[in-house]
Amino acid sequence: MILTVIIENSKIYLGAAEPETGHVIFENAISADLRKTTTEYLLVIRQLLDLHGIQSGSVEGCIISSCVPQLTDVIRRALAGLVRREIMEVAPGLKTGVNIRTDDPSELGADLITAAAAGIRHYGAPLIIVNFGTTTTISFIDEQKAFRGCTIAPGVRLSLESLAGNTAFLPDVAAHRPAHLIGTNTADSMQSGVIIGMAAMIDGMIDRFREETELDAEVVAAGEYAGLVIPYCRHMIMTDEHLLMKGLLAIYNRNRRKVL
Repeated sequence: MILTVIIENSKIYLGAAEPETGHVIFENAISADLRKTTTEYLLVIRQLLDLHGIQSGSVEGCIISSCVPQLTDVIRRALAGLVRREIMEVAPGLKTGVNIRTDDPSELGADLITAAAAGIRHYGAPLIIVNFGTTTTISFIDEQKAFRGCTIAPGVRLSLESLAGNTAFLPDVAAHRPAHLIGTNTADSMQSGVIIGMAAMIDGMIDRFREETELDAEVVAAGEYAGLVIPYCRHMIMTDEHLLMKGLLAIYNRNRRKVL
């Protein structure tokens, strides 16, 4: 069994899975907080493992995908204090199985690489991958299974926070399904504008991706807000709540070494 850690701007997803079979034992989210110490994260991770009945001695390794460099070393030290096994990180030098054909491959975030590794393995190519996190990213994998590029837009939570934080009269509202397309109160209007508006953007971008590439690529979506946005999309879009975790498993297996 291995531990998978996905560090995003607002949340950290900690999971455990069997690398040989891909069986997911658990995946839980905790808050990403730059103020927390290594010891605080160590306690939280230990509590999660205890909650799922996992002994640290049964863990053969760990792999991290991080978009927050300030947290990477903190989490790595926390894991090292709990699980004295190999810890990998999605970074240059690690074999990912993803052929990156962008202007500067070093710019590409670990989350995009991880999602691409899973998409190629489990869904084939050509493929469009939508990830709903702090940002909403739409990536394109061509027919040769190469990562060709992506688009980046504000995510659901970021959009709602921006409306509340940069206007005088709009309130701070949580992300929920809007009651109607045409809102009859401020909160519903904000929900509709952000959530249904994002669904319309995704539909339009899928059309434009297919038009520009001249490929009828399938679409898979992942991320915290996928279940909120995808029902309002008009295109056929698969959802995979463990897509990034599957990507980490694929990368781990590609790089695993026998741990004595």
